[in-house]
Amino acid sequence: DLTKTRYIPSGGTIHLDEGGSVLFDAPTKTLTIKDANITCTDNNQRCINSSVEGLKVVIEGNVWLTAFDAASVRLSGGVSNTISGNGFLAVMSSEEAFFLADGSKLTLAVDSLYAQGDTETIDGDLLGSGSEVTVENGFVTLNNKNKGTAIKSLGTFTVKGFSEVNIKGNGSKATVHKLKK
Repeated sequence: DLTKTRYIPSGGTIHLDEGGSVLFDAPTKTLTIKDANITCTDNNQRCINSSVEGLKVVIEGNVWLTAFDAASVRLSGGVSNTISGNGFLAVMSSEEAFFLADGSKLTLAVDSLYAQGDTETIDGDLLGSGSEVTVENGFVTLNNKNKGTAIKSLGTFTVKGFSEVNIKGNGSKATVHKLKK
């Protein structure tokens, strides 16, 4: 587990104790996470905290991102970021799993995603005016653990391609969209 803040130099790789790795390539703005279990235990520490326009997070294998007292994945500054890959991604938090501030945009194009937040699962900024989430070609489950809201304050939530999105929050369950090839 990553329990301290680590900065990854361009082209550098952090090999995790449990065998996974994290690689950042600055010229292409690509963060590759492979078979990793990343846990952030300090107050306001996030697994991914991006204000980088065009950041691409690539998931390989099974990746778990867990944060306590903060969102596991936070985007700010109105950036557009993508999480993609041919693996399984679990995003867990005692707060929000994903928090998009300042009208930020997130595209989720990973094969399988399970996200669980204790307050909200995906939360836009307080104004909610421009934050967007797009799900492309994947199976997504959004679960809210404590009867909170699965999706809150987003301007747009879009589902494209071969996708299925299941939502559970605030006592309700729904399948948002399902397309078959």
